[in-house]
Amino acid sequence: IGSSVGGGLLDRRPPAKVLAWTMGLQALSVTALLGLFVAQSAFGIPLAQPIAVLALHMVTGILAGVADTARQVIPPALVGDEGQALKVFNSKVHVAYEFAGVAGALLAGLLIKTVGVVFVLALHPPAYLLAAWAFSRLKLAPAIKAQPEGAASKRGIRQALAQAWSDLKAGAKAVKGTPIIFWASVALVVPLVLHRLLEGMLIPIAAKALLADPSVAAWIMGASNFGELVGAFLLMRANLSDAAAAKLRSPFWIRLMSLGLVGLWAFTFSPTLWAILPWIAFGSLSWAASDLSLRSKLQESLAPELRGRTFGFLTAAAFAIVFLTSLGLGFMFDAFPAAPVFMGINAVLLVVVAGLFYAARRLASTYKH
Repeated sequence: IGSSVGGGLLDRRPPAKVLAWTMGLQALSVTALLGLFVAQSAFGIPLAQPIAVLALHMVTGILAGVADTARQVIPPALVGDEGQALKVFNSKVHVAYEFAGVAGALLAGLLIKTVGVVFVLALHPPAYLLAAWAFSRLKLAPAIKAQPEGAASKRGIRQALAQAWSDLKAGAKAVKGTPIIFWASVALVVPLVLHRLLEGMLIPIAAKALLADPSVAAWIMGASNFGELVGAFLLMRANLSDAAAAKLRSPFWIRLMSLGLVGLWAFTFSPTLWAILPWIAFGSLSWAASDLSLRSKLQESLAPELRGRTFGFLTAAAFAIVFLTSLGLGFMFDAFPAAPVFMGINAVLLVVVAGLFYAARRLASTYKH
């Protein structure tokens, strides 16, 4: 929902301001969520009812969707729309993101042990406010200007829904507009869905059902994060060299990422921790490099006035596919033992790999040599 609404909003208003407001509103939604539990535990007021908790989680999720789309729109406004510069910038951001994620998790664990979980949770609202202030200070390139609001200026829920639907259709039309955008979008969304399913669902299930030790999920997730870090670093290094950048274009990274997906057969043929770790690391390495390269390609290729709606559509489509696939896999894992379900997943992945190789070939044909 957030991606659907946010895409058009980002095309009509300055994206840095949209992101700043989103962070500020997330500070409020998270404060309200924490307040429910504080009121219930400290004062005995039964506010933390499931419906209230779910509603606030939904609000926070909508805002997260807007933020996720905004971070795809902002880079060209900061560094320009030259592909090589975008790849270097996006890679640097991802490297910083991985370092921050690991450091934040370790620091949170240390603080929880020393001062308690309530204090750590209470750090989130001021952190959101700090982010809102930082993004409000971003200076975007003068060439990137907010688009006229048009129909968005209308008031009322019906008009807002109609505008959101119109924005989604505009994003879908942009994806289908040219072969380079279409095949780059396909090669971006499919692995993004698989990666989210892997880290959010398949790794925890494999740790418990195949390895009989839920705690090893942390090791596997660590290998995945390490692989992403290395993949982002490799893409950055490749694009700092003019000679390498010409050779290691997006189709190369898509093919490498497709081979990384084959490594998930380790869950079936060699379900041991030390056999799984290197394959997961390689798969995440290749996925991160391909994902960042393709995002940069889309940022370079899309018209500035359509970037928000296009990335909004792609993000919304990816989340919708993840949602539906998660439901289907959940039923499968409930109905059957984990081993044959993983076998079936890997069989489907072989078809996906073939499709990604085809997408890489079609995308390569759009380059001017």
